[in-house]
Amino acid sequence: MRSFLVIPAIDKYLYKTLSDKKIKNADTIMFDLEDGITDKESGIDILKSFFTKQKTNINNRIAIRIDRANYLEQQIDLIKEHSINLVAIPKVNRVSDVKNFLNTFKKETLMWAIEDFATLKNTDPIFELLPSNSLVVLGIRDLSSQISVNIEKSEYLSAYIHSEFLIACSKYDLLPVDTVSHKYKFSSLYSFYKDCKINRELGYLGKIAIHPNQTNIINKVFNNKKLLETYSQIIKEFEKKQSFGKFLGENILGVADKLRLENQINRIKRYNQIFHPTEFL
Repeated sequence: MRSFLVIPAIDKYLYKTLSDKKIKNADTIMFDLEDGITDKESGIDILKSFFTKQKTNINNRIAIRIDRANYLEQQIDLIKEHSINLVAIPKVNRVSDVKNFLNTFKKETLMWAIEDFATLKNTDPIFELLPSNSLVVLGIRDLSSQISVNIEKSEYLSAYIHSEFLIACSKYDLLPVDTVSHKYKFSSLYSFYKDCKINRELGYLGKIAIHPNQTNIINKVFNNKKLLETYSQIIKEFEKKQSFGKFLGENILGVADKLRLENQINRIKRYNQIFHPTEFL
């Protein structure tokens, strides 16, 4: 699962999912009931009607990004009634919330969003409660608003935050998904591609998209099946030659480099198993 395309729960956007070729390229369509709309109650009703009439016509995996503050019970009913098996939980910052959502969504796969600096600075109380292999994502837009800085335009700040988040995820065997980017116009897509490459090399396993222009790039860069094959081949070549060097463009200069690739392989397999379990039994 490479790309998660966010679509606001508004009629004029929903029905594009049935016809727009670019939208169909997304691995997952994430219908947004939080930041993307203002009328939450109407959004729930619109999604309920849309799923009743059209859910079987959508070939993408379906997810819902809930709004925690408004009409939560109605959203839970919607998810259960229509068997939505991927739920994005925004603004995760309290232990009690984590416990409640884990108890509420026992069968669904959850994606937890960290969107404030206090939690990012001390992820331990939250992360230690999450089951191993939970999906977690950074909320860059909310983080930017808190410090009045566009993190996306600050290469060093973005790299620092992404790295810190990845280290915290590794500590608890969590699976990091890359955050949204506002680079979706054709003039900025090459920059978007480079950002994806950097974060994929850091260890992020998929990415949230906010525009259909981004999905093909995400699918190309976050091709975990190809990466799995490449990393496995590098280790195989290294073990065959029993000498350090460069294999398929990857420097193996010590045992630590081999271990790094093995850990990457393990992380990719754990991530893929969430979405394609029969391939990794």
